[in-house]
Amino acid sequence: MTIQEVKNIFRSGDEKAMKKALPTIEANDAVKAEALEYYADILKYTGGKALADILKIPKNLATKKVRAKKWEPNANSIEILNHLKIDYLSLWNEPIPVWVKHTHFRSLSFVKYAEGDIVYPISADEFEIRDCGLEQIPDAVRKVNAKRLSFQDNKIETVPNWVFDVPERLDISRNRIEKIELAKDCTIDTLRLNDNKFTDVSFLTHFPKLDFLVLDNNPINDFPKLTGSPLRYLYFAKCHFTRVPDSINELKGLLGLYINNNPILEIPELDLPLLNGIDISGSQIASKYGIKGTLWGNDTQAFLKRNNKVDDSFLEICQLLESGDIAKMEEAYGMLRTNEGRLKKAEERYLKFIQGRLGSAATIFDIEKAMLSENEIEALRKTINKTNRSLSLAYVDDDISKLLVDFLGSVVESVIDLGDLKKQLSACSSEEELISLGEQKINDIKNAIFDITITYKGGWFGKTLLEFTSVQHQFLAFDHTQFDAANDSDYIEAFFVFLQCFSYDDYYIDVFQSDAPRFGNIFWLLPYIPKVIWFDVTAQYPLSPLSFKRSASVTENNAGKRIKSKLASEAAGASAE
Repeated sequence: MTIQEVKNIFRSGDEKAMKKALPTIEANDAVKAEALEYYADILKYTGGKALADILKIPKNLATKKVRAKKWEPNANSIEILNHLKIDYLSLWNEPIPVWVKHTHFRSLSFVKYAEGDIVYPISADEFEIRDCGLEQIPDAVRKVNAKRLSFQDNKIETVPNWVFDVPERLDISRNRIEKIELAKDCTIDTLRLNDNKFTDVSFLTHFPKLDFLVLDNNPINDFPKLTGSPLRYLYFAKCHFTRVPDSINELKGLLGLYINNNPILEIPELDLPLLNGIDISGSQIASKYGIKGTLWGNDTQAFLKRNNKVDDSFLEICQLLESGDIAKMEEAYGMLRTNEGRLKKAEERYLKFIQGRLGSAATIFDIEKAMLSENEIEALRKTINKTNRSLSLAYVDDDISKLLVDFLGSVVESVIDLGDLKKQLSACSSEEELISLGEQKINDIKNAIFDITITYKGGWFGKTLLEFTSVQHQFLAFDHTQFDAANDSDYIEAFFVFLQCFSYDDYYIDVFQSDAPRFGNIFWLLPYIPKVIWFDVTAQYPLSPLSFKRSASVTENNAGKRIKSKLASEAAGASAE
């Protein structure tokens, strides 16, 4: 091994490779001596002596104790610094180490400095100049080539166009900016403009990739149409809105809308199917509806649909059917027998669940035999862990596992023909097409389930369903779980569709010393394939009905990997041979 090879290894930033190389270097006295001589100056500055201390240089450089020392790096040290990347350094009105200008950073922050004192690194992924009294953005920032820029708490009045060319995230909040003029689109996905002087934000049409936008505390009262925008979170608290702009309806992917502390008198009909949080507190309309904080989950959609008409006669039927009182149920049966429309609605709400409990021959008039007992309702509720946003089947027996699958899966089957859904998804010719169609279908299913939920939330069925639709799940946990009976349920695949509807995109399934869940080929048809962690369980993966391969992230007994789907057509061909 030569000294140049040693330099290349330590410049790679690959700590595993560096540690692996240390014994080889230690065993070669000549190369070891050359390495220690080359790194001697910077090792002395960072408090290191041994060869292994070279690995600690990036971390030690950023410590307060080291950077307080005076140092003029020699030529070797400057060369070393040129190839380093420091994880994080935040400087608050203290002497700036001379070596900052010679190296790269993942994150570098200057707070409370005079503009002339700021030192610019070779590069930084994230670069911040905060509360430094800047009246304009220094041109020297351009060479830093940061993907995330922040200039909050300054005195900036205008923003040059080049600022929008590079970053993915830009924070120019708490300044004195009145307008932004752009002639072309940019790639920024996170934009913080709060606490400025904007009166017109029509420039936002040049941000086609915007995902997160903060406009709080600006004198604005209108919002542009951003048709097709991927925007998911929008904040404009403490502005001058007297009504929520109709243009908000263009933001079909919006998850959070925060318009608190505006003089809002009116909110139009909003068709935002994914919206999971809305804050209109501090407004007159909030006072009208008794709203004091942020509405979440089902409460959000219930507010959006507050003007939707309720069929009072069907509501009464639901109340009677879910009363648990046989006489009241008989009264409901009589009402159903005389009105075909109400009978159909009742079957849409309850029949799949009844048949899951009693068999396919059961009818709506068997609901008293299928209704959940108090013990069963409590057992289902215990599977919801709101603290860590999980659905936990730890130490759950076969009966409760199957009941959970039947209950949640039957709700999905009530609103969609699962076989038809699988057929449509299987016909997709690319993953991009599948994800697009799948997202649309999952959204439709979620909205239909929500409509069932809010129709009547007061009985055993509605209350139980509300518990499961009011939480976005992060993961599904199996721990010594009996699941074989659930695997045999007619609704097992629909159960995993329900999870996709009410889980985060990156949710995962953790299977530990349990009966292995049989996902069915819906696993490969979901727009977001969940990561599966198997431990002390034989992993099982279904065949894929698609014409193209997809990959999934899995962990088997602590060994992480990605697997490719095995196509059903391949398996059939292999069998024929």
